Amino acid sequence: MHHAVLRTVRYGSFRLSGRTEDVKRGIGRSGKNRNNILCKAKEVEGVATMRMNFLALTLAVGTGLLASQATAAENRCGWVQNPTPGNYWLDDRDGSWTILTQGSDLEPDGIDNMPDFSAGQFVQTNGYYGYACACMSVETDKAEMRITEIRSVKQLPLSKCKNDRTLPNPEG
Repeated sequence: MHHAVLRTVRYGSFRLSGRTEDVKRGIGRSGKNRNNILCKAKEVEGVATMRMNFLALTLAVGTGLLASQATAAENRCGWVQNPTPGNYWLDDRDGSWTILTQGSDLEPDGIDNMPDFSAGQFVQTNGYYGYACACMSVETDKAEMRITEIRSVKQLPLSKCKNDRTLPNPEG
């Protein structure tokens, strides 16, 4: 008398159970074909992968939006003043924003983005020092009226600031 030996083979989260010779041929006790089970396993795995990818994308976009809102740059235009070495500020319609103060350890990130204003339209008031008109993409500390990061600076013609009635007159 020949006794059938039962065997179980796992394919991911699916099992194929049956007589050893049937399982080897890929047919389980229920008559299901191993290829059908493998296809179903891959389909379920694909759906799970898609859900995980969607979740990861949702988290990435949400985090990116929060990060961009937290570090949103402001565009500020007005008189960039450099009356003496190591002293810079921007006078715009909202007030006077400190950029750099001689002897202070506070220096905005991106200070190297400040151009040589004397290469464009520039008014000298003290040797090599003076003022120019510019728009700056910056981050600020509004409570301290301080520019904390300079992303970019575009020097403008002096007439642009002179004709803007919301700006105070430059010093000099």
